[in-house]
Amino acid sequence: MAPNNNIQIQIIPETTMIHLYRDDIIEESNTYDLRGHVRLIPIVYKHNTKPAPSVHHVHLRFQGFAQTMLSANFSDSDDEANQSHWCKDSTELTMLDRFLYSARGCSNVTECVLDQETTLTVGTSGDNTLSEVQSIPFRFTLENTHQLPPSIKLPRHLISYYVTAYVHQRKEDECDHCSSLLKKRRTLLKLRHAATAMAKLPITIACHDLRLNRNEPRIRYCGARPNCLQYQVHVSKNFPFDAPSLQFHCTLSASSPSIKVRKLVYFLVQIETYPSKAGRMQPGRGLVPMVETRHRKIGYTEVDVSNVENFDHIPFTLKLTQPHFSQPIDIPSLSIQHKLRVLLHFDGKEKKMALSFPLNFCTRPPEPQPRTFILSRMSSLSLTSASSQCKLPTYLDVMNEGAPPSPFIDDALLY
Repeated sequence: MAPNNNIQIQIIPETTMIHLYRDDIIEESNTYDLRGHVRLIPIVYKHNTKPAPSVHHVHLRFQGFAQTMLSANFSDSDDEANQSHWCKDSTELTMLDRFLYSARGCSNVTECVLDQETTLTVGTSGDNTLSEVQSIPFRFTLENTHQLPPSIKLPRHLISYYVTAYVHQRKEDECDHCSSLLKKRRTLLKLRHAATAMAKLPITIACHDLRLNRNEPRIRYCGARPNCLQYQVHVSKNFPFDAPSLQFHCTLSASSPSIKVRKLVYFLVQIETYPSKAGRMQPGRGLVPMVETRHRKIGYTEVDVSNVENFDHIPFTLKLTQPHFSQPIDIPSLSIQHKLRVLLHFDGKEKKMALSFPLNFCTRPPEPQPRTFILSRMSSLSLTSASSQCKLPTYLDVMNEGAPPSPFIDDALLY
């Protein structure tokens, strides 16, 4: 007897990497067309006297899921040492794998960030017989691409996209001269067609920021503590995500010789906000009331500056090599933001000063540049060296970033 899997299906898109571009100045289209072909290959077995398979239609589905693993059993060091503890895609786990996943004390918060489907017909003039290899074109139009998060794979978070294709064949006992009443009954009972072949292809979405291609000056944050210290921190607002480290400059000016900075501590804080209850999030309802916020310290560094006499424009480097480090994410089930924390410890009874500066990490667009990067818009941008320039935060920066850091009190830091 010939096996039932008599059709092989292949998904052949034009690309498996979707590049999306975002910018605060340049306007671009909010749609993206993913085109490709579905190839159907009939499998002919030896000594098989059955006719060629008859395909009714091909069902395509383009989905994306954002998942966060909830678990209190593993620390960050365990995640880095053993990738088996990383977040698993619950939509692809078998029943046994799901049981083992739950036995380890793990559960996922799942949100569907993309779900589109289409149906492709096979053949023409009612002839659905698959006697030779056929390629059927398909097209997915993604709306509101600025709301799609990038693909990520982290120890506790996973955002993945994939295209799935199902082939629905006619029943062997179904023929064209069957009565219409019998066909209606089969349709109502959902027995008319059965999915006998399936293929799944992962798709990667990369979100690029065109601001990295512009020569923007550094942001200069200024402040003071009365009768103690004045500070200036020069740091870029946008950093490439794939850079191994970031650099900032610091200038300190004490109001009296008795004020001495003993130690300078700096690190990057990755603020992750996600629901504290596992399950499937309902679309359109936003973030559930019960949320959990976690602060991860990345690149923690302590520097002894007690012997530094001239604290003028001193550079500091912060390393970003950690598997938990992620791009900014802003969706209902997950929010990831970054801030640079700088702590100043003084000699004597002077309280420490805590500063915080928002940062944005983004990926650099690949070459060649997209057509939306209009050269005429660059005429208003500065072409001088960004390292030799510094500017104060703009009014829009202040409104979007919230209240500035307060150096006048000792912040109650929880990290």
